Amino acid sequence: RYAVYRSDISCDAGLTKIAVVDSPVVSYTDTTVVNDIDYYYMVQALGTTDACFGPVSNCEIVTPVPCFTPDPPTTLVAGAAGANQISLSWASLDPTATSFNVYRAVGACPQPSYELIATGVATTNYLDATVSGGLTYSYVVTSKDVTGGCESAPGNCAQAQTTGSCFEPPAFAGLQAVTNAAQTTCTLNLGWDPATVYCGGPPTYSVYRSTTPGFTPSTANRIASGVVGTAYTDMTELEFGAVYYYVVRATDASTGVAEDNLVEVSSSPTGPIDIGTWTDDAGDTGTAKLTPTTPWTVATSGGHNGVKVYATGSYPDNVCAGITSDEMHLGTGPQLTFWSKYALESGWDKGEVQVSIDGGSSWARVPVNYPASSSYTNDACGLPTGTYFTGTNNSYAQYSASLGTWANQDILIRWVLSSDTSLNGSGWWVDDIAITNVEVPSSCDSGASPYPGPFGKAAPADGATGQPTTVTLSWNASTNNTGYEVCIDGVDNGLCDTTWSYVGNVMGTQPSGLLESTPYSWQVRAVNGNGSTEADDGAWWQFITTPFLFGDGFESGDSSAWTATAP
Repeated sequence: RYAVYRSDISCDAGLTKIAVVDSPVVSYTDTTVVNDIDYYYMVQALGTTDACFGPVSNCEIVTPVPCFTPDPPTTLVAGAAGANQISLSWASLDPTATSFNVYRAVGACPQPSYELIATGVATTNYLDATVSGGLTYSYVVTSKDVTGGCESAPGNCAQAQTTGSCFEPPAFAGLQAVTNAAQTTCTLNLGWDPATVYCGGPPTYSVYRSTTPGFTPSTANRIASGVVGTAYTDMTELEFGAVYYYVVRATDASTGVAEDNLVEVSSSPTGPIDIGTWTDDAGDTGTAKLTPTTPWTVATSGGHNGVKVYATGSYPDNVCAGITSDEMHLGTGPQLTFWSKYALESGWDKGEVQVSIDGGSSWARVPVNYPASSSYTNDACGLPTGTYFTGTNNSYAQYSASLGTWANQDILIRWVLSSDTSLNGSGWWVDDIAITNVEVPSSCDSGASPYPGPFGKAAPADGATGQPTTVTLSWNASTNNTGYEVCIDGVDNGLCDTTWSYVGNVMGTQPSGLLESTPYSWQVRAVNGNGSTEADDGAWWQFITTPFLFGDGFESGDSSAWTATAP
């Protein structure tokens, strides 16, 4: 975390903390300033609490100035400028327009949205050298003032088409959903909408998985490639209750070009639904299951058995707020238990447990063995007189209630704090909740991978030089496979730009048609009926063939290709 400090006096006086920014974000936009006034800023790193902090940064002085929205550019013209190039030109008569942004979309004018491809263009022309041949592109341009803070509306749209190779990546919205299959083998089902390909297609998809949110997709976490269709079932080495994060990317199979979206969707695998006990220890084990509304939080200290606990802390006046469960289905004879302590304004501020059977539209009181009573009714939730959590007990005690009134129904349950208009206490703590006879997911078993096992290439070594044009490519054995496919490519981009060739269930092959003194990239993948696994976690190897001068074996002493004839 980072604390942001500001002063309008100097770097040495009047600094006030105006914001706390959570890591990994390392920027902040201050929208509470006045133009033409000097402001002084410093940043300080914080630990998990504000009591733990590091030294402050250097001081930066900024003077905000007003921005003025310039007029849009006019008379935008687009035209072919050679293979894979389109030139743009436009006019601008507004002197406040000091730079321009260029936006592009695939397709004819107009398009519903455009991608920013160039910013801060200082002239009234631009050469786009990143277009594919045979596709129509549409463009719009905007103007920006000297501050860069004000941008005009787009000017007119212009379109053009040029020649050259096609390498436009597919248009793909990314993964749409990951759902728990609730099977005895831990299984998650992925689904997405089809991608649009521009260079021939068809689209195929790669699936990436991690247990870390915000991960970067790579060959190391790719679990499937070449997927056809808009669904994928993952049942490979998943663990019950663990959270898995997925990204799916589309590839144009005709070019091998992939798009690079980062849309991430997560879910957790469980077994079939069974009758059991629903528990929540505020995240000491697993995930906290109740949704808090301010002033409720999941506190990281002060819990009953573990460190975490649902707590309000010192709460404001006139608040009606709770911690609420997701919907659950009760079985026969359900019982509620939980541990709590409290310090609420006695008789005036109240805590109550409530149940809803209509999705939260209305709530009914749960008959907990409440420890105290209140004869007042002017609290924020308008609770009647009766028994509640009110007053003070700074030691945890267990409380219980029958939920039999709501047996065999879908419910929400919540703990609600209701304060009056003056005075308050230091808070309410709720922890280690259990509800018996609830439909809960059972455990599931981790499934073995249906794909070929990992393996590695053997020879020639990565980066080898002086290889004959009859080189033998070899690899170590995979498992659970029916054979191998090899790709040899003249482009070192980690993709197969030629074709995958099936060579059988063998540990090596001798390719034909290699040229002398030429660099090659190669990869082998094991295949079976479920898919494929690339060697070395997807890393390609390279080698260079020998020049013809050294291909006759004479310099190496290999004279097998030579004959001698007596004169």
